[in-house]
Formats: sequence, structure tokens, C-alpha cells
Amino acid sequence: MKSLAETVASILSWNPKYVEEPDYDRRGTAYKVASEKIAKSDAGEGSVNFALAILHLADYDIRNATDILSGSMRDMALINMIAVIRRFSGTSDSGLVLARLTPLVKQGLKSTLDAVRIVYVAVLGEIVDFYRTHALFRELVFLHYPANRKAVNAERCRYCNGEGILPDEAAHLQDDTQGRARCRCYNVDLDVFENLRHMQKHRVGGALHDLAKWCADGTIPVSTVLQYFLPFATAHLCNDQYVGDKYQGVINAVIELVQAVASQLTWPKYEPLLKHFLSLMTRKPVYSKQLIRVVVAIVDAFHFDLSGVDVKNARLQKAPAGKSESDPALGEMVEEVKEGEEDMEVDEAPAAVPAVGGPAIDQTAPARAEKIYRSLTLFMIPGLSKLITDKSESDNSHKLTANVHAAEKEEILRAPVALAIVKLLQKLPVQILRRQIPGVFLKIARMLKSRLLSVRQSTRDTLSEIMLSLGPSYLVTLIKELRGVLKRGYQIHVLVHCVHTILSKLLPVVKAGDLDRCVGEMVLICHEEMFGELAEEKEVNELTRKIAEARNIKSYDTYAILAKFASPGVLVKLIKPLKEKAEETQSHKVAVKLEKAFRQILTGLLRNDQLSEKDLLLFAYALYDHSTGLFGDPKPKQAVVTAPSHLDRPDSFLIAREPGRGGPAAVTSRKTNDYLVQDFGLQILLSCFKNSRLQTDNLEHTDMLDPFVPVVVHCLTSRHMSVKTTALRCLIWMLKFKLPSLDAAMEGVVKTLFVHLKNYSGPGAAVSENAEFVNAVYKALSSTVRDATAGKISDKHLKVLLTYAESDLREGTKQILAFNLLKAVLSRHLLTPELREIMLNLAKTSIQGEEENVRQQSRHLVYLFMTTYNPKKIKVREFTELYKDNLEYSLEHGRLVCVTMLSDLLGAGRMGAGFNEDNALPFFQLFAARLSDESSGVRHKAAESISGILGKAVGSELMEQIFKWTQRWLLDEDIAVKRIGFQTATLFAQVEKVKLIPRLKLILTALGKVIRVTEFLTSESAMLDYDHLLINALSLLANIIDHCGSDIWTVETAVKKLKFIFDGVRDLLLHEHEWVRIRSLEVYWRVFQQQPPQRLAENVLLAENPHKKLSLLAGALINQLKSYSDRDDYYELWSKCVLYVAQAVSCFLNAPGVVTDDVVDEKEEDELEEDEVKKEEEEEENGGAVQVPANRLINSPFVVRGVCREAVFEAVHEPKRTTKRLQVMKWIHCLCAAFDREAFLQFLPSVLQVLYRCTNEPSAQNDGELKRLTEEVTGAVEAHVGREIYADAMRTVILQFSKKRAERKRQQAVEPILNPAKAARMKIKKHLTRKEAKKRKTQDRDLELGRLVKKSRPR
Repeated sequence: MKSLAETVASILSWNPKYVEEPDYDRRGTAYKVASEKIAKSDAGEGSVNFALAILHLADYDIRNATDILSGSMRDMALINMIAVIRRFSGTSDSGLVLARLTPLVKQGLKSTLDAVRIVYVAVLGEIVDFYRTHALFRELVFLHYPANRKAVNAERCRYCNGEGILPDEAAHLQDDTQGRARCRCYNVDLDVFENLRHMQKHRVGGALHDLAKWCADGTIPVSTVLQYFLPFATAHLCNDQYVGDKYQGVINAVIELVQAVASQLTWPKYEPLLKHFLSLMTRKPVYSKQLIRVVVAIVDAFHFDLSGVDVKNARLQKAPAGKSESDPALGEMVEEVKEGEEDMEVDEAPAAVPAVGGPAIDQTAPARAEKIYRSLTLFMIPGLSKLITDKSESDNSHKLTANVHAAEKEEILRAPVALAIVKLLQKLPVQILRRQIPGVFLKIARMLKSRLLSVRQSTRDTLSEIMLSLGPSYLVTLIKELRGVLKRGYQIHVLVHCVHTILSKLLPVVKAGDLDRCVGEMVLICHEEMFGELAEEKEVNELTRKIAEARNIKSYDTYAILAKFASPGVLVKLIKPLKEKAEETQSHKVAVKLEKAFRQILTGLLRNDQLSEKDLLLFAYALYDHSTGLFGDPKPKQAVVTAPSHLDRPDSFLIAREPGRGGPAAVTSRKTNDYLVQDFGLQILLSCFKNSRLQTDNLEHTDMLDPFVPVVVHCLTSRHMSVKTTALRCLIWMLKFKLPSLDAAMEGVVKTLFVHLKNYSGPGAAVSENAEFVNAVYKALSSTVRDATAGKISDKHLKVLLTYAESDLREGTKQILAFNLLKAVLSRHLLTPELREIMLNLAKTSIQGEEENVRQQSRHLVYLFMTTYNPKKIKVREFTELYKDNLEYSLEHGRLVCVTMLSDLLGAGRMGAGFNEDNALPFFQLFAARLSDESSGVRHKAAESISGILGKAVGSELMEQIFKWTQRWLLDEDIAVKRIGFQTATLFAQVEKVKLIPRLKLILTALGKVIRVTEFLTSESAMLDYDHLLINALSLLANIIDHCGSDIWTVETAVKKLKFIFDGVRDLLLHEHEWVRIRSLEVYWRVFQQQPPQRLAENVLLAENPHKKLSLLAGALINQLKSYSDRDDYYELWSKCVLYVAQAVSCFLNAPGVVTDDVVDEKEEDELEEDEVKKEEEEEENGGAVQVPANRLINSPFVVRGVCREAVFEAVHEPKRTTKRLQVMKWIHCLCAAFDREAFLQFLPSVLQVLYRCTNEPSAQNDGELKRLTEEVTGAVEAHVGREIYADAMRTVILQFSKKRAERKRQQAVEPILNPAKAARMKIKKHLTRKEAKKRKTQDRDLELGRLVKKSRPR
């Protein structure tokens, strides 16, 4: 008892220096001692009492932890709870411990705090591990081994069969970091308990999804899920922490689990679960969408068969007051359900047989079904209906005094309730649903009359969900009810918008033909919106400003949806009202609306899978040819009604009647807007071509297209430009088909095209609508030249076309049309003198043109002309000389085109076979461009061209000749020439690869002279040129190591030179130029990739005194982190190299026979740290360079500490920047994977200092990426070293920081007394800084308001 009292007093101790702060150090020690006592104690009453006391204290600390130190206490408490579970499992006291522990676990899993729930999930996992024979937890053992349960019997573990094993059952066990024994088939990434407490929420969602699946198929008893997993899951609902798309996966999994549980419950448990979430809908309106999904999921899981209910003879009398047919006292769900039922505005459900403590009544299946039916029809559904129809508080108030916001909040809650009503009605017999659904629609439709937009929007969303549930078969009923309620004023705008919204939401479930019954009603609604009074109201700005539904015309999209799902029989019903409107009116405004409606209908028709090509073509032909009678006889023109003759009396007024407009009335025709219908039919035909619904090799399609030839040819001469344009586009596609009628009419078509070309292609004619028509004419002529088999283009026509093409090329606005026409001519290999002259001008345009696309098109045509025509006939040498002469063109783009063209011609072999006198000159000119051109783009393009040509010339004399040039360049004193030599040698390395090794002697010598330079450059320009030379040299070295592979290390002369070179590369790691540092890292990483750190002895570069070289390299790499960079590849290479060095140092020191006397030990490290503290102020000014101690070598903890020090330095001195901390966090994550647990424990103190800084610094918390990465790395480190070790070490780090912070505050408090001069200087500096900040803030504010505030003029 004394020991228990002392332990309890220590666990509850408080810091004597700071009264409000617990004594964390003493509490942590007490927990650790208690854990040891529990593990070593013998079974007995005293030990059990001690363990139970510790258990309750741990539970208290877990629930009341608030800050990070309390969080460490939570970890220690968890360790003690686990110790109690392990110690008493299998003993006589296990039942007592479990009886005390399970209530704590159940309460903890219901907590609203994530940290508490996560801890108790871990406790539950331990209980399942050590009490696996218990009846309640036997079925949960497989959750540690879910992979085996998912596999078939043949794939399960042959040792445990997927059920896990006891620690003493077999020898094939592996020990995890928590001290448990596991079967070898165990995988921590698949463990459900580990995933439920994982910081990555998508893994939590995956675990809940698996639980839902196993609960649905009966693998896990539903009672267990109700007690443990469902409270944990539902804590994510209605929670501010899980709002947003980021947590949508978790919410979906929770709803899936609730549905799976509901599908397994009996009615006495199902009913209160449904009531609970229904009550939350009224209490938490902010989460109405989320709760509606939960309620819908529960109703979807309604698994009770009501088919045996006699609807006519069912007893529907309400139960007497005070009696209840269902007792909701069901385990842990009772309190929550009762709380929910207190606020629900529904009557009490009919009484059922008590679940416990009452006499059991023998009920047959029909009796139970009738009871459920009565509960739904008498209580649930009427109660929910009452929520919709009840008056709100504002309804009884005057409109001037009513609280609009309160009314809005109440009415928004009503609409979603209707969805729950419909879901419940669907579970009843069909005749009940059909009888009740119109009433539900009527109630919802009345809510659409609300003046509040939010209420109407909520109602529309609910209606959409209801129709998705019911299906499109009830759409007719809905529209009927809506039209009956929404009859006047703004309500009709709401009706149109609502119908469109519902149709849009129904798209995933509607099939072709489902909307045929609604076409008539919807066309009337759309017609009224487009051409009725609604159309005029939409033009009134005051009305559209008040009514959001009146701002847009939704009928166009509605027409598209109707056309998408219309069957062939209702197409006429869909189009006929629009066609009649076109015949009735001559208004341009109406014509524009009709054209837009036809366009939307066309879009829907093309997406209609039910309409075949034959249906579309027949419908298109009927739109043009009225003789088919598809649309019936046109309406007769209404006769003018004249007054009877006896009423026509003379004017008796003294003042004469105002004279009206004289003359005959304007002549009107019914065919004024017929062109809209014709154009619509041609658009259907054109769309069939574009969507590849008509195939050239299908004879049936050819036969169906032939009757359209006279239609298209006739439309080419139409008076309306849109009809002619569409007809031309159809003609372009028809030329690809073998149509007899088209071959016969081709001569007339060609003449018509040239007439149009003459009329509309003149200067200034191709504007507005004509421009599109002219484009179509050019495309038609191009297709005629390219595809026409009959009516070939004559020479005269060809000259005319080339004349137009030449003029268009000069004009500039129609160059693309001319290019297409020339492509068609070149594809037929037609040749005239005019064509050659045009191509020569195009060659000049490709160099001198101002626009990029014009130059590319011109170059492509010239290249096609030079490579497909006979070189002698077209005199190709003249084109070649043109491009060679312009390699020194004044503008960059011209030189780039010349380089590209010469490269393409050399690659195509159009300049002679082999490298003879004809093509040697342009090839060497490419080298000249690579060497001396001032543009980097031209140089890079020349390099690509040379590399491609060298790849084809490997092993030839050309390679030897080029390498001789390269030698001269490498030995030249000029830096620019030497850069060209390095760049050319890089191309050799990429092309020749291993074959370059015999040439390495000269190359490596040149590299050594550049990299190990001893000269001192004074001028800035010389330093910049030399930096670029270093970049080229390091790139060459990296390519040599990469492409020559491991063969280079077998050549002694090359290895000797490489050792000399790499001493300079190590110095370049700290070069001031960022690109030089990146290239140096790249060189080292290429070497490290070839040899892993475990084979350090085989690394030739580090074979001599490897530890010293690694120490120097590590110091350079750590110091490299002191500079910032915006490039991710820089930090990625740095991270890889530092990790490799740390691994290499560790492997070297652990190798047998290695003497470690010169290695810095822990004591010397502490002394060094004390020296660093004395020079802290100087280091803070300069960032502090990492120096390897004299005559001492480093180890891997030294490397890790140096890297972590940079992250801590940034957190303290540059908190607004997080670059270094982000990179160090990523590096620590890689460090966990690279080192085993024992080795990583050496780095733990340094790593935890960084984690603590990144967890508690305000700047780190404001950076979302750093915060997320810190949480992930923390979880990885904790899993790697073990929870107990991590908690111990973190507590030590926190206490160290707390002591330092307290000491710093104390030092600041006594500073004015001990050093008053320094304190005064600091105070003055602080005041000046504050004053400057205030002044700067005032200036910024004045600048912002300077444009708004006018200065007053002086008097």
C-alpha cells in the first residue's frame, strides 16, 4: 500500500518551482517505475489493486492531456495500460482487469478528441492480442492479419492460417518493436488497428471500409461493432475537424460502416439508430447534407420484408399513451438515441417486447412485419411530414417584424426531411408509394414558392435526390404537381429552373426513351420561357436582380437533354413547335433563339445511342423535303376579320383622324426562316460525318448518302451564307465517298466553287460571315484537288489556284488556307513553273517570316517539296544554298530554321550519299553554329543535330576527324573554345559510351586542368566565363561516369586522373555558383550509384584513407545546406549524397579490423558543443560552418547532428523560411528506411530536436506542408524505434528545451543588473526596431490610401 501511495503521489506531482505546471520529469519516472513493478510483480490481490489504480490514473492522463508535454504523459500512460494487459493476461485476475478496462475503452472510443480515440484503439488492439480466447474478442484476432482473411485457403499462411498465433506456439516468430511476438505473415501496413490510428486519413478510411465489408458479410459480430467500432467511426460525423474534400474518403467509409451495421440489426435496434440520426438533422443543421447521406444509407439498409403485410386489414390505431412497443435500451447506443429522441418532433413509437428483463411473446413473421409497418406509417412518416408542414415562428409574425434569417434556417431544414420520407415509402408496398408520392411532391412544390433563394436551392437539391432514388418514371407526376403549384409571376421562372436542375441530376440514370412521356409537357415549358412572357421578363434587369432563376435561359440545355434520350417516334414532337414558330415569325431575335435551340438539339441527338444512322439521315432529309409529310400540313394562314358594313360609319369628329402610314403592307412569307430548318438538317448530316458514324467502306451508308447529293448541290447556291457554308463542309466529306450522283455533278460543283472563289475572295470581301464561307471554299477546293476522282483540275484551274494561293500568302490573313491548298497540290505531285517559284518564296519566308507558325508551315512545305519531287526537276541545290547562306542571318529564328532544315536534309539523305563534298560543308557549318552562335537555342539545336548525325556515324572516319577538332578545342587557351571542346566531348560520351575509354587520356587531362585550377581571377566577367566552363566540365565528367559504366575503373591511368579530379570536385561543392554545386553533386551521385555503401572497399576513389575522405566530403555536404535554393533537384541530389555518406561511414566503422581511436566520441562531442556555446553569438552571425575536429574523424551521428543543426538554426533565426526544415524532414524519413533500429537510436536525440522545433514553432504550424510532413515523419520515427523509447526520448528533449527557456528568461531578467550597458543597447535597438516598423506600416497604409484620399490644398 505504501508503494502504491508513493507511486500515485509521484504520478500526480506538481512542479515546486511553477505551481500551475505538473512535474513532468517526476511523473514520467513514476510511470516508468510503475510499468516495471507491474511487469515484475507476482499475481495477487495487492498487485491487482496496484495495476487497477495505475490503470485509472493512466485513463485520467489520457483524457486530460492538453499540451505536448501532457501528450508525452499520454504515451507513458498508454505504455502502462499495455503493461497491465500483458501482465494479467492468462491469469486468474484477467477477468477482473478486463471488466475494469472495457468500460474505459468504450468511453475512450466515443471521445471527440482524435488523440484519445487513437490511444484507445491501440489499447483495444492489445486486448485482442492478449485475450484472443475471450468470447468477445475471438472474432477480432484476424484484424491483425487481414491479408490472410482476404486470400483464398490455398494462399493463407501455412503456420497460423490467418488467425495469428500465441507467443509460445512455434519457433517461426518475429519480434516487433513493441515486444510482441508475431507470425511471419504479419504486415504492420495491413493491420486494421494500426491503420485506424494512422495519421494518414485515407488509411483510416480504408480500415473502416474493410470493417464495413466484414460486418456486412457477418465475419465480425454486429454487437461487437456496435460496442467498439461504430462509436469510433461516428465520432468523425458532425465534426469540424473533418470538413472538406480532404476528409471525404473517411466520411464515406463511416457512412458505409453505418449502413453495414444497420443491415444486420433487428428492428428494436434499427429503429432507435434511425431516430438518432433523424434527430440530429434538427439539432445540427450545419451538417444537414452529411446527415442526409447517413439517414439515406440507413434507410437503404432496411432489410425487413413487409410484403406479407395486409395493407387493407392492418391495424393502424395508435397505441395508448404511456405504452411503448420498443424498448430502446440497447447497450451503449441507449443514451445517444434517447438524447436524439428528446428533440425529435415525432410521436413515440408503438411498444414492442422488451429486449431484456421482460416476458418474451411469441410473434410470427407477419406480426412483426405488421408492427414495423405500423411504426412507419403511424409514427415515423407522419412525424417527418409534420416537420415539413408545420408553420415556422415567422409565419405568425408580421412580414415587417419577422426574423427572416430564423425563418430561412427553419425552412432549409424541412426540404431534406422529404428525402427520408421517400426512402421510407420505398420500403413499403408499391401501392402505398404510388398513393403517397404525389402528396410528398405537393409539399415540396409549395416550398419552392418561398422568397428565399437558399430555401429554393435546398428544395431543388432534395427533389433531385428524390428523383434519383425513384427514377425517371415518376417525372411526369412531379412535373404535373409542380405546374399545379407554380403558376404565376416569379414561380414560373422557378418552375423552369427546377425542371432543368432535376433533368441534369437524372442524367446518370436516364435511359433512351424514359423521357418520351414528358416531352410534350417540357416542350411547352421551354416554349413559354423562350418565346412567351417569361422571355420578356428576363430582359428586365430589376427582375433578374431579385430572382436568380430568371437570369439565364435553361430551355436550351433542356432541349439538349430531351434530344439525348428521345426515341425516334418523338423527334417530330420535339421539333415541330420550333418549326411552326419559325414559320410564324419574321423577327430576327426569335430567329437567333431558334438557331441556338436547334444547335442544342443537335448536340443531344448526336449523343443519343438509340438513334441509328438511318434514323438521323431520314430525319435530316425530311427537314429539307416537305413532301415526306412527316410534319403534316402547314397551318392555314388566319383570315383578316373585317367589321360588318353596317358598322362602318363615316367619321363624325370635327378634328380629322391622324393620318397613318400609307402604302401597301409589307409582303411576308412563311418560308422566311425556312433556312434555319434546312441548316439544321445539314448540320445533322455534317455531324454524322464528323463523329465517324458514316463509313466510306459501308455500301449501305453510301446508298443512304446518294440522295443527299442534289440537296447539298442545291444548297451551294442558297441565298443564306450559313446554309452555303454547311453545304460546303458536307461536300468536303462527301468527296471521300464513292457517290454516283456526286461524280455526275462534279463538273458543275467545281465551277460553282470557282465562282464563289471569285466573288468572295477579293480584298476586303472575306469579313464577318463571308470569312467562314471563304475558308470552307478553300477547304473544298483543297479536298477536290486531293480526293476528287472525277472532274480533275485542269492546268488552267491549277494556275488560278496557285495565283490565289500566292496572293493569300502575301496578304497574311489567309496564309493558313493557302498552306492547306499547297499541301493538297503537293500530295498530287503536280508541278508547274509557278509552283517552284512559290516554293522558293516560301523558303525565304521560312527564314524571314515574323510569325512562328508561318515559318513552321513554310519550312514543312519546302521540306516536303524537296524530299518528294525529283531533285533535278526542282533544282534542289538552289534551295540548299539558300539555307546554307542564311546560317549567319541576323535574327535568331532565321538561323534556327536554317540549322533545323539542314539537319533534316542530312538525316533524310537528300544531299547526297555519305559525307561527300556536297554535304560535308553544311555538316561543318553546323559545328560552326555550335561553336560561335550567340544564341543558346541555336547552339542547342546544332548540338542535337550533331548528336543525331554522330549516332549514325559511330566507327567511321568522320568520327576520327571530328575528335581531332575536339582535341584542338580542348587544348585551346580561349575559354569559349574550350567550352565547345567540353560540349563536343559530352556528345562523344553520349554516343560512343564505352568506346570512348581509349580517348579518355586527353579528355581527363583537360578536365583536371580546369577543375583543379590554381589561378586567381579578378574580373567579374572572367569569373563568370570560368563558372560556365566549370559547368561544362562537370557535365562532361558526369556523362563519362554514367555512360562508360564500371569499365572506367579498370583503367589505371584513368583512375589516377579521376582521383586527382575528384579532389577538386569536392572543393567545388562549396562553390558560390549554384549550378556548379548542382553539377558537383550530380558527379558524386553518379559514382555512388555504381557502388553501394556496403562495398566501400571496392570504391577506387575512396580506397586510400577512406574515412578521412568521407569526413571531408561530409563536412562539405553539411556546409552546402547553409545556402538556400529554389530548385528541388538541388536538394534531392544533396539528400541522396548525404544519406550515402552517412551509410558509408557507418559501414566503414562497423567493418572488422577498423581502428576507431581517432573517431570523435560522445564526450568529445559534448566538449565541442560547449565550445560552440561560447562562440554562439559569432555562429549566429555567420551561420556557423561545420568543421571536422583536428586529428579526429567523424561518425554517422556527427553527420546527422550536423544536418539537424541547420534545421534548428533556421527555426530559430529564420522562422519565416521553411525550406531547410522541409528538406531535413524528408531526409530524416529516408534515414529511418536506411538504418535499422539499433543504429537509428544513435541519431534519435538529434532527430527529436528537429521534430520538436517543427512541432511547436508557430512558423512551422502556419506552413501546411511542413506540418503534414512533420506528422508523417514523427509517426515513422515512433514506429521505427518503438513507442516507449520514443516517449522517453521526447520527454527528455522537451525537458531540456524547457530548462533552457527558463534559464534564458532568468538571464534576461538579471541582464540589466549584471551588464547594464549591454542591456541598454539592446533596449535602444528594440525601440528603434519598433519605431521603424511602425513608420513603415504607416507609409504602407498611406500608399494604399493615397489614390483614394486627396490632399487638401494649402490656403
